[in-house]
Amino acid sequence: LSAVLKQKGYHILEEPTNLRWDGEVDVIVQAEDGLQRRITVVVEAKVRAGQQDVYRWAQRIRSMGFRQHLENAGYRGPYLVYLYAMRPDAGARQTAAELGMGLLKSEGELIAPSGEIEGD
Repeated sequence: LSAVLKQKGYHILEEPTNLRWDGEVDVIVQAEDGLQRRITVVVEAKVRAGQQDVYRWAQRIRSMGFRQHLENAGYRGPYLVYLYAMRPDAGARQTAAELGMGLLKSEGELIAPSGEIEGD
C-alpha cells in the first residue's frame, strides 16, 4: 500500500495500522495528496476475494455508522478505499471496477479507485 500511495504522489503521514472494534479495519493510514489535502486510506484484506467480498466491503465503507466509527477513532474523510487480496477472482475484479473501489495484490495496484468517499 505504501509503495502504491507514493507512486500516486501521496505523502504518508503515519505508519499504516489497523483498527479493532466490531467493524475491524485491516489497514488504515492517513496521507496527503499533492495539494496537501488530507485523506484516509482504508483497506480490507482477504486471502481470496470474490464478488460478494467486494460488495460487503463497499456496503460497510459506505455505511454512515461505520464512517462515524472511523471519525470517532480520529480518521476523518475523505476516504480512499481498497480491497487487498492475494487471490482475487474475476468477479472481484469486475465488481471492484464497477463500484469504483481499488483492488490491490502483493504486486501492486490491479484497479485504481475511481474516487474518494466523503466523510460524514
